[in-house]
Amino acid sequence: MLTRRHIRAKVMQSVYAFVQSGNDRIDIEQKNMLKSIDDIFDLYLLLLDLVVEVVDWDNNLLDKRKSRLSRPDDELLPNQKFASNKFVAKLAANTVLQQYLEDRRIGWKNHDEYLQILLKEIKESDLYAKHIAKDSPRFKSDKNFIIDVYREIIAPNEKLHEFLESESLSWIADLAVANSMVVKSLTLIFEDSEDDQHLMSLYKDNEDKQFAIDLFNKTILNSDKSKKLISDKTPGWDADRIAQLDLILMEMGVSEFLYFPSIPTKVTINEYLEISKDFSTPKSRVFINGVLDKLWRDLDAEGVINKSGRGLV
Repeated sequence: MLTRRHIRAKVMQSVYAFVQSGNDRIDIEQKNMLKSIDDIFDLYLLLLDLVVEVVDWDNNLLDKRKSRLSRPDDELLPNQKFASNKFVAKLAANTVLQQYLEDRRIGWKNHDEYLQILLKEIKESDLYAKHIAKDSPRFKSDKNFIIDVYREIIAPNEKLHEFLESESLSWIADLAVANSMVVKSLTLIFEDSEDDQHLMSLYKDNEDKQFAIDLFNKTILNSDKSKKLISDKTPGWDADRIAQLDLILMEMGVSEFLYFPSIPTKVTINEYLEISKDFSTPKSRVFINGVLDKLWRDLDAEGVINKSGRGLV
């Protein structure tokens, strides 16, 4: 599930793309922004399905090995505890997940090489050795094992990162969000639960989606006003010397001050300072903090900022 900070970062990227394009069609870039956010859900589905596909690949290898034996003999086969993981079997039975994958036409077909790479790393890991050493793994231990495998082997895999980047440039930037959604989904699957067919929602609610749209539109439509406010409140400020992303972050901050009454000003400032850590330089962070703090205090003293609503409680 996206936080407001994730949404703000996506809006920032889209405002930047709009400014750089020189296009005046706000509706087109807004549509692109919502598509880029929706793509995070595709990434989440793909990674969740990867857990199932790696185990399924191990099953396929076992079936091929069995077909080459003149008589079935488990002693001649490799350990089958990973292939028969009870937790993954329950995840694989999630019809909601399978329907989403089918509807969105995403999956691991024709990408067997990545399944092989991950399976090899898993079976060579200490996690795997400790797991198969257990006498009779149960659902809970199977679950804990898979979650650990995802966190320690699948999520940080460099080859997987290269594949995702080749599929979509935005996916690498969104990987941390998608990974956290996958781990959350895995933790919510229980052996006796009949209500685990659901998946994580991308937005907390419709209000968050509308927040993305409103912040994008208000930042662009009020850009000239925001720039003038920033210039008036910062003597010596030179627009040509400010990095474009830093300027956009400040404009977004001004928009929240003026047009989002339920968002506290301190929350706004803190959010954009945190975003600047990932997208700007340490010097940018100090500058943005100084500008937004001065703007907030001056505008509040002038009675321009009016905050109200549950967010202030």
